[in-house]
Amino acid sequence: YRLKMRRKEIWQLIIIHFKELIREPGVLFWGVGFPILMAWGLGIAFTGEKETKKNIAVVDFGDNGILSRFLSENASTEVNKSGDIIYSIAINDPVFGKNFFRFVPADSAEATLGVKRGIYTLMIYNHADTLSFHLDAANPEARLLQLQLGTLINGKNGGESFSRVK
Repeated sequence: YRLKMRRKEIWQLIIIHFKELIREPGVLFWGVGFPILMAWGLGIAFTGEKETKKNIAVVDFGDNGILSRFLSENASTEVNKSGDIIYSIAINDPVFGKNFFRFVPADSAEATLGVKRGIYTLMIYNHADTLSFHLDAANPEARLLQLQLGTLINGKNGGESFSRVK
C-alpha cells in the first residue's frame, strides 16, 4: 500500500511541475532554451581555424645571409608603398593553425622601435652565417615565434610545419 502511495505522490509532483512550466513560459525559455542557444552561439563563435599574422623586421637584409637565402627559395614577394620588397610565408600547422609571416627589411633603429611599439613581433639580424633574434621580453608570443622560425629556417620537419602530430 505504501509503494502505491509513493508512486502516486511522485506522479502528482511531476504533473505539478509540468503545469508550472506551462503557466510560466519564461521559465521554459530561460531554463532550457537560452542555455541551448548560448551553447550553440558560443560553439559557432569559437570554432574554426586559428590564424595568426606576424610582422618580423629583418636588419641587414643582404643576399648572402641565411635568412635571405631561405626567403628567396621559400617565400612569396610583394612591394609595399615605399618600394621595399616584403617576403611572406604561409605555414599551415596542425597544432598552431595557419601562420602568416611577413619579413620586412628595416634598419636597426626602426626595427628596435617597432619591436618596442608592437609593430614587429621579432627583429632578426641577418648575418652571413648566423641569425640573431632580438625580441621584447614582455611579449610571450615573441619567444614562441623565435622557436617557430628557428625550426622553419633550419629545415626541421620538412619546412611545412613546426610540430609533428602523429
